[in-house]
Amino acid sequence: MAFRRRRPPVLVIAGLVVAVLVIVVLALPGSDSSSDQQSYLDIVRPQLQLSAQQGAVVRDIRANARSLDRLTLVQRVNDLVGAAAGVQRQVAPVSPPGSLGSAGSLLEQAMNTRAQGTASLRDGLRASLSGGSADQAVGLLSHAGQQLVAADGLYGRFLRALSRSQAASISVPQYRWVVNPADWERGSLVLFVLGLRLSPSLALRHDVGLVLVSTQPSPTSYQGTIAVLGLARQLTVSVVVANTGNATEHEVPVVATVSGGQPQSARTVVNLEPGQRQALDLGGLSLGPRTLYVLTVTVGPVSGDPDRTLLGPVALRLTAPDGDSWSFGEDADAPTTVTGPALDFCLVAGQRLEASASALVAEGPDAAAVLELVRTFA
Repeated sequence: MAFRRRRPPVLVIAGLVVAVLVIVVLALPGSDSSSDQQSYLDIVRPQLQLSAQQGAVVRDIRANARSLDRLTLVQRVNDLVGAAAGVQRQVAPVSPPGSLGSAGSLLEQAMNTRAQGTASLRDGLRASLSGGSADQAVGLLSHAGQQLVAADGLYGRFLRALSRSQAASISVPQYRWVVNPADWERGSLVLFVLGLRLSPSLALRHDVGLVLVSTQPSPTSYQGTIAVLGLARQLTVSVVVANTGNATEHEVPVVATVSGGQPQSARTVVNLEPGQRQALDLGGLSLGPRTLYVLTVTVGPVSGDPDRTLLGPVALRLTAPDGDSWSFGEDADAPTTVTGPALDFCLVAGQRLEASASALVAEGPDAAAVLELVRTFA
């Protein structure tokens, strides 16, 4: 009986080995296709362009902040903080292919550090404009500069982790936010903060007022300047108040008063952002028949409002830089006096220093108001 030898399944085994090797090779990191890499770069490219535009805003603020008005500067830096955070949020969830994992991590770190740097810049500008410690303002701005320079370094490493063609596909006119690092050194920032505080356009200005006053019921007729309301038992006063200054005002009093019979008043308070208008109703005022009333509506006063007045005369007793005494307001009976260095008084009057941060001492019924008002009229 003849036996046939069975051929070993060499080809089948070899085929299995090849298949396993192919699968393993295709799954190894760093072997993703160039289309996957370019797809990732195409996704992040719009955010990189936005980030480059934000860098131009940072450079413009550093160069031209003192020529801006206060509201414009505050708005620009707040918008910058929001925009930088938005770029960071858009970049963070985008997963790079395996071969660009290191580059993607560097990019995410760069955008995160830029977002932090813009927040530090905002805090530094706020401190500069607040009239508080100049050292604190310089420290915050210096920290912002360090963060922005570090972010530029991370971004540069991200570009170097790409191939030349990949880097060219996402190139922007200027990826560095800080072109001249010396601008963010303490010596330069001391002068920068001083320039902000000496800028007339950045001076703090308080000003609130009435835009419109109307009554319910409305007048049925007028006799000269006198409004005839007809038969009415209750009066509601509607007003529109406005903040025409550049400072946020908190708990501004709005009061409607009627006098002629039994004096009455209705009162509320309002918070107003710069440029904001708000409509309010003041009700509960009772009226009697055939009675002549005088309606008075007042807004404020607020700290530093130019419409604010003092209760009496003020005397100044200041010390000159050379040690001499300077006196202004010789009224011996002045109920309010201000004493201290003449330099501090000039800085407060010129809106370059907060009264609370000065060596000035005010005493009397107008002690607080006098330093606020002198800042307004500087």
